[in-house]
Amino acid sequence: MASATPKRKSAPTGDAVPFGPSSLEASARTRVILWLQQAVTEGRAVWKIRASGLSEVHFKSGEAFLLEVDGISRIQKSTWTGFHS
Repeated sequence: MASATPKRKSAPTGDAVPFGPSSLEASARTRVILWLQQAVTEGRAVWKIRASGLSEVHFKSGEAFLLEVDGISRIQKSTWTGFHS
């Protein structure tokens, strides 16, 4: 499994949820990533890693999110159909 931690900094896009350096915010980010990983483990979503090193998570329901250093943004509806039964 690829790491869900982004490799480089980028500016937030869309309605990003800010994650700063505080331990509370780091803890919140960790909880979100763990929740996303649980969805992947249960087969409800998949990780995709961009060439830039940033991670995306695509849900079977069609939602897709980009994990950035400064937040998480909802990106266009996922058209990816690579889910396995």
